[in-house]
Amino acid sequence: MNALLVVTPGFEATAFLPLRRALEREGVQVRTLEFPVAGQTSSDFAAAITAAADAMPEHTVLVAHGFGATLSLMADPHVERMVLLAPVLAVVPQTSVRDLAAVPAPAVVDLSARYAWHDRDAASLLIGRPVPDLGYVSGAFVAEVQGWIRDGHVPVDLGRVDIPVWIAVGLADEVATVEATVPASRTLPDRALVRLGANRFDPRDYTHADLLQDEVPVRVAARAAAGRAAR
Repeated sequence: MNALLVVTPGFEATAFLPLRRALEREGVQVRTLEFPVAGQTSSDFAAAITAAADAMPEHTVLVAHGFGATLSLMADPHVERMVLLAPVLAVVPQTSVRDLAAVPAPAVVDLSARYAWHDRDAASLLIGRPVPDLGYVSGAFVAEVQGWIRDGHVPVDLGRVDIPVWIAVGLADEVATVEATVPASRTLPDRALVRLGANRFDPRDYTHADLLQDEVPVRVAARAAAGRAAR
């Protein structure tokens, strides 16, 4: 089995190393897709994901996290299936999110700068600790996401996705919340969903960052990518 591992715009590839290593331990051959920064929009990212998937061998699974998972669902990747951790499918109506959506985005946004919200680190508040390695992201894409928040809608047509999609959500995720993600994901024609956390007898509940880096979520996702039953 081969995997196309999509690095979320604004995240460093190093943030995906725990997931990549878990995939490799399951015998999956991994190709990592990273994006340029300047001027990229969601359409550009989706087109790049489609092109990268078309260049992959047969029997490829697409693996992504967060907004990278959202962009993968916006793309048209010719893969066998998708394994998505914490996909952002609906807007989370939190005050912190709405406030951050009102901040004007420069041409390039440095996510590692750690923006403050009411004297609290916004990344820690939303993504969780430890915060993954963050870097630069296109301001055009950030402005798009801010527009999605203001409109209360993520413009992804889940009903047209014609391949199996496996999704993991975390009960402590403040970006792709269970309350928002689970109902939205039901629109997918062929979807399996796992709620990771204490309700599943995992050691604890997981944040947005945990779903990308903690031992349990990445192991479960890697097993799903390899075609093994999640446990």
